[in-house]
Amino acid sequence: MQLKTTFLLSFLFCYSYFISQEINFKHDIKYAFIENKGQWDPNVLFKSKFDGGNLWVQNKKFVFHFQDFSVLHKTHGKNQLRKGKLTNLKNRQSIVHLNFKNSNNFRITEKLNPSSNYYNYFIGNDESKWASNVRGYNQAYIKNIYNGIDLKLIEDNSKLKYEFHVSPNTSSDTIQLEFVGHEKIFIDKNGDLHIQTEIGEVIEEKPFTYQIINGKIKEVECEFNLHENTVTFSIGKYNKA
Repeated sequence: MQLKTTFLLSFLFCYSYFISQEINFKHDIKYAFIENKGQWDPNVLFKSKFDGGNLWVQNKKFVFHFQDFSVLHKTHGKNQLRKGKLTNLKNRQSIVHLNFKNSNNFRITEKLNPSSNYYNYFIGNDESKWASNVRGYNQAYIKNIYNGIDLKLIEDNSKLKYEFHVSPNTSSDTIQLEFVGHEKIFIDKNGDLHIQTEIGEVIEEKPFTYQIINGKIKEVECEFNLHENTVTFSIGKYNKA
């Protein structure tokens, strides 16, 4: 079974007082970013779902965890499963790391649009690992992942999206995305980046890059560069001031 998930990526070259005029997004709380209040490893900032697995936002990286439960689904309800005959039943999984090379430590500065519902985690007998009132968020800011560059996480109508916000007179060349754990990586004729595994595929759509000038969105040319397992960006002309 092939699992396929699309992750959108965009850039924004901006002045801070134009942030409120960014593109609006539609949200589905099922795919929101669930905060870590101690129920997971301290390096985890958020967990989010996608069709076919989970995304873990960790310090200096994303971890895409693909899971294939098709074998379990096929045997569900059958007599041999109820009788315990399938003791070696295994689910398939694959993990891909997206490392933000040479980045600063991730520091959450703002979480937006909390869910009305919440989760409680009571794991084991160690109360220090328990967490209650854990919320999901539709958007979150991670400040200064590279000097002068912020990262915004967005859940956009059940798709996961992230933006780099580049401050004036700051180069985007420091952004380097290193992929580890995949079987194949390539850029297709449309400019989309494909990261393939045994059971799933991450597709980073061609970057949409824009600058807000006098309150209006102006698109800037941009495309992926791929060198071995590391992705950078070729960006056209824009007002760097």
